[in-house]
Amino acid sequence: MAWSEDVRYALRALASRPLYAFASIAVLAIAIGANTTVFSVFNGLFLRPLPYPDGDRLVMVYDSYPKMNLEYAGTAIPDYIERREQAPAQQPRATRGAMAMRARHRSLTTRPSR
Repeated sequence: MAWSEDVRYALRALASRPLYAFASIAVLAIAIGANTTVFSVFNGLFLRPLPYPDGDRLVMVYDSYPKMNLEYAGTAIPDYIERREQAPAQQPRATRGAMAMRARHRSLTTRPSR
């Protein structure tokens, strides 16, 4: 019985101050909506698997120029294709597994990317 009395008292208190009741309900609605939105984005980006096969094998290919203090520089597509063709026979594609290969002043390093 105590619970139903508490609910009735809360409803009477909110009915006696409608502006306060509206503000309280609006703040709760906005907070629940924001929380749902943040969780949905987080779930889509970090918790669900990627929408293609072997998504956990995704790698990032970049150039490294240590003399210029550039550890992670972009790479051009022709450079990537050249390095892929120079990969060892047991790894025909440079994007399979973790691999580092030095070519002139550039290097190819693949790391899992998430």
